Amino acid sequence: MGLALLASTLLVSSAFNEPTFSPEPGALAPFISVSNDSGNVALEQMRGDYVLLSFWSSDDAQSRINCNYYAQWAKQHCGSIRHMAVNFDSDSTLFEEIVAIDALDAANQYNVTGDTASRIIRDYRLSEGFGTLLIDPEGRVIAANPKLNALNSLS
Repeated sequence: MGLALLASTLLVSSAFNEPTFSPEPGALAPFISVSNDSGNVALEQMRGDYVLLSFWSSDDAQSRINCNYYAQWAKQHCGSIRHMAVNFDSDSTLFEEIVAIDALDAANQYNVTGDTASRIIRDYRLSEGFGTLLIDPEGRVIAANPKLNALNSLS
């Protein structure tokens, strides 16, 4: 009886202690379809390529810095690994200003709000603190916030 109570207590408490950014390596990346002025894109359309999928917002400074870091790396490596950045700012003007200030490639930046943002946040189990995933050509998560030496070995 005591062991069953302990097990159920651990199970219930662990549901409330999920890490803020915890993609599971090997898991198939959930479906994402987003659009910007350059057009629509779905993550599934990028199958066959490695993809850096960044999640960021202007009120999460570290995620903005990380997104810029991976975006600049991807730009220098001329498409060997594609970059797709999903932003969760509710103010699209602020988003556009940051993309310009940070000299990000607007074609790879997608501002999502409402139901689309809620679905992505739920599917990727995001909360405070966003990050970047490395996704393999089959659409599976390889790593969260990969190191540049790992990316360089793939390019």
